[in-house]
Amino acid sequence: MASVAASPNSSVSTPRMTCSPEDAFSQFRKWKDEGLTVFVVLTIPHTVSIPLVGVRVDGRVGDLEGTEAVEVEWVGGRLSLNLRGVAFRYAEPREAIDSAVQARAVDRLEACVQADWPAGSGRCMFFARRNDIAPV
Repeated sequence: MASVAASPNSSVSTPRMTCSPEDAFSQFRKWKDEGLTVFVVLTIPHTVSIPLVGVRVDGRVGDLEGTEAVEVEWVGGRLSLNLRGVAFRYAEPREAIDSAVQARAVDRLEACVQADWPAGSGRCMFFARRNDIAPV
């Protein structure tokens, strides 16, 4: 059964449904099987040794390793993420995406699976994008 958690990114409490790794990877497999384009936003917060790192890519779900790793591929590149130990949530795209992209992207994005690493050490948001509309 899904539970509801407050969004850590919002001053207003926004419900997001937690999901199991199995459910999240089932969603990734569905997107892969349907050939959907995914928009990925990966952020790693600032630490003493590294500044904020951010990656945004439009690609397709590639290889999946059980419920531990996902690969996103695009022309000229590939992002492989080890998702072992992350907390997964489903989110509405309009609630999850940052304001810099929201205005031009909200109608293009259909679903979001968010992955949060422990202790705020990183976040990755996977958005399914309608294939009949140009990239974000």
